[in-house]
Amino acid sequence: MLTKQVRPHPLSIAAMIGIAERKRVDFTPGSAPVTYLREALNGVEQKLKRWGHSQLPCFGKPTGIIMCLAPLGCAIETSFL
Repeated sequence: MLTKQVRPHPLSIAAMIGIAERKRVDFTPGSAPVTYLREALNGVEQKLKRWGHSQLPCFGKPTGIIMCLAPLGCAIETSFL
């Protein structure tokens, strides 16, 4: 997930709440590639609902997504803006 802030701020708070999974959305194992975009967008919505507002703590508002489609790093990037 791309967010307004690339690096977490403040870093001390980010470390306390655990930043490793904040911006990551995993696909359902065995799902078809045609569902990946919808799964990614649903994952973003779930993370925002978890925190109760339109921003991720320490990162700000989501601005887009990057989907990694292969273990070697092939990616597709899209923006919400």
